[in-house]
Amino acid sequence: ETAPAAWPVLFHFFSDFLSHKLLHYTHPMRYVSLDLETTGGNPQRHQILELAAVVEDTKRLRPLAELPAFRRVVRHAEVVGTAGALALNARLLEELARKEPNPELCTPDELLPQLREFLLAQ
Repeated sequence: ETAPAAWPVLFHFFSDFLSHKLLHYTHPMRYVSLDLETTGGNPQRHQILELAAVVEDTKRLRPLAELPAFRRVVRHAEVVGTAGALALNARLLEELARKEPNPELCTPDELLPQLREFLLAQ
């Protein structure tokens, strides 16, 4: 299974969202920090395993633990990646293999709507 064009969609989403929507509604000193874990560096082939975000405001400094935060681990039907990226993300792959309920787990199709909902709520 190849990645369902997740990366180009994600980057287009952020480009459009940040330039037109988020910055329009928020204070100029507010910004979003993103952390993306993937199965490799090729957006046409590799997949997003985890996306985390925090919303920061330089006029209201707070410790990292107190910032509004978002985290999703993305479950794919089949994981495609490079050996190096898969080894670096072994902890995430173990988390994805667990059977117990995980509120931070989503599918590739659920990732962007959930992130958008989080950002708009800030």
